[in-house]
Amino acid sequence: LGSAAFSRAVQALDVRTNTLVCLKIVKNNKDYFDQSLDEIKLLKFVNTRDPNDEHGVVRLYDYFYYKEHLFLVCELLRAN
Repeated sequence: LGSAAFSRAVQALDVRTNTLVCLKIVKNNKDYFDQSLDEIKLLKFVNTRDPNDEHGVVRLYDYFYYKEHLFLVCELLRAN
């Protein structure tokens, strides 16, 4: 889907829900990791304050650490 200075975004299939998601893969760097942890905290905070998705903020579904990379599992957004 794209890449940025400290991460890359790819489309993936969540096999548990059979839905397409966006995986944000953070590069293996302590500063990027710390910044991404702040992003997770912020998205969790905003998502809990907007449970009905009235404000159009991306939904963070999950996150995990694998092979020294942080992965964020988010809703897949597309241009309409």
